[in-house]
Amino acid sequence: LRSTQYTSGVSMADMAMRAGSGRTYRFYQGTPTFPFGHGLTYSTFAFAWAATPAKQQSVDSVTAGLRFRINVTNTGTRHGAKVVAAYARVEAAGITDGPLKQLFGMQKVALSPGASQVVTIDSGAVAGFCSLCAVDASGASRVRAGTITVTIGSGGNTAEAALLTHEMVVA
Repeated sequence: LRSTQYTSGVSMADMAMRAGSGRTYRFYQGTPTFPFGHGLTYSTFAFAWAATPAKQQSVDSVTAGLRFRINVTNTGTRHGAKVVAAYARVEAAGITDGPLKQLFGMQKVALSPGASQVVTIDSGAVAGFCSLCAVDASGASRVRAGTITVTIGSGGNTAEAALLTHEMVVA
């Protein structure tokens, strides 16, 4: 079998990250057939902020790292496990083609029916990578003034019912 195309018609030779096909979740504009975490449990879960993050943030506080606390509740009738994933979209001056979303943290939680647990996800740098930074055309990566939209749920899919979204202005 020597086919160079998936059934979606995208050529295997097309490695464009942004245009058309969106080879990575960071730039994909469509609705994924199977979003991250799909089919991993037989239960349902609800997310709520355990502590609502501040709407105004300084560049220094974002650089040092932010803490997001989410209350996860098993609303189903079966024991289940859920991966709580945190994504960010950074919109800042001088950044014209940044990712639509970027995973910056995740944690798996296992709960009995009706049980709740607070999950904490930090946005601090991991292995030298700044999770809430923007990269400009010259390749410089740092926290910049602008807007950061944080999305928390199982897959960051905007169609997901239990999705939490929080917009922060960085000055």
